[in-house]
Amino acid sequence: MKEPFIDISINDFNNFEIPEKHIFSDRYEKEKRRMISSISTRRAASPSFKLVAAAIILVILIPAGVYAAGKYFGFFNGAWGGAGRKSHEEYTTPADNPDDKPIKHPAVEYTDVDEDLADKTVGEVIEELPFSVDLNGTQLTLTSIVKDKLGNAVIEYTLERKGGILPEQGETGKGLLNATSDYSFSIGFGFAHTSEGYAFKDEERSTDEKWYCYDYILKDDTSYYSHIDHMKQYLNSWLDCSYDEVRDYYAEFGIEFGEDQYEEFLNNITADLEIYNNPPDKDALVISYTIIKKEMEEGKYYLRSESDEYCEEHTVTFQLSDKALDTRSFISQGEMESIIEISPISVKISGIEDGSHDIIIYFNDGTEYIVENDKYDNTYNGRYMYDGDGDGIQDINTLLLMFNRLVDVEKIDHIIIDEEIYK
Repeated sequence: MKEPFIDISINDFNNFEIPEKHIFSDRYEKEKRRMISSISTRRAASPSFKLVAAAIILVILIPAGVYAAGKYFGFFNGAWGGAGRKSHEEYTTPADNPDDKPIKHPAVEYTDVDEDLADKTVGEVIEELPFSVDLNGTQLTLTSIVKDKLGNAVIEYTLERKGGILPEQGETGKGLLNATSDYSFSIGFGFAHTSEGYAFKDEERSTDEKWYCYDYILKDDTSYYSHIDHMKQYLNSWLDCSYDEVRDYYAEFGIEFGEDQYEEFLNNITADLEIYNNPPDKDALVISYTIIKKEMEEGKYYLRSESDEYCEEHTVTFQLSDKALDTRSFISQGEMESIIEISPISVKISGIEDGSHDIIIYFNDGTEYIVENDKYDNTYNGRYMYDGDGDGIQDINTLLLMFNRLVDVEKIDHIIIDEEIYK
């Protein structure tokens, strides 16, 4: 039996008074978030009026913050939660060489994502990236990026291919390679390949034909500028070479090099040098991708004019907004002149000695987060350390780490690194 339709005016509806705030059950809240996250953000073809009305009512009834958390919950849980991953204790595996010691793998602990924390922090700075490109039948689509004021970032993207994603060529220590026999791509800031990072596939969300992936990027401005300086010196050194010197160089590899190729060689070097003389903004997001047409013939000299025969190289640059996660600073209370800058997704430790470290974050409620020590490695990207004082000696360094969970920086009481207290 249908319920009778109640005829009520807008004014009467607005004047309803609710005597007390209703508290929804945990089961209801979880189901609501699941329902919101399942709503497609793509435009459907010719939806009916009833469906449109239902969607409008749903959005009206659900607070904006809750809708945002539901919409991005898959991203939150995949990038910083335990989706598709399992915690494990430390273990060892045999080395390739039987005479070597077994390889020790540290323990890793994943935690469920704190939806309220994710909504309060990450949800406010998410930037959507409407970028999609076909890589020989595999569709690469960038969807979301979250960055902090340290310049580090987490990017969500998908790979989709009918019939299944082609397998990657191999795996790094912590993540999959962004390459197959048909294509390769890199995501980073400025020159994409100057950023340190790795990609992770979300096994829980992914299917054979569609992978949900996350790229964790640590940005080092020092590396960016040193890379540019190094390449400029390298390219200029080739411009100073005579034809005979270049010919003799390639002859060592069994490659014939004629005088007609020397002029094109110089033009190619000059074109590359122009790029490094006018580099992209170091804060701009760069997607570099190469579509491979066929394998290069052995011994064939690789000229720019011939490269289209084998592959297509492309670069896309995004100028991102100013949205970024804030940081807090913690200063050493002892003799070490070092400082910690920390955001919900990463940490930068300046003035730290080279080597392994015990890093633990202590919160106001008495809980702790072991970032890394001799047993645990609860980070992404592992460690990325560079010469912090610029003297060319790896002694006093800057250490960058990406967390494997979201950190509520406002609730940090102190941080201890190798028994040194930072407040």
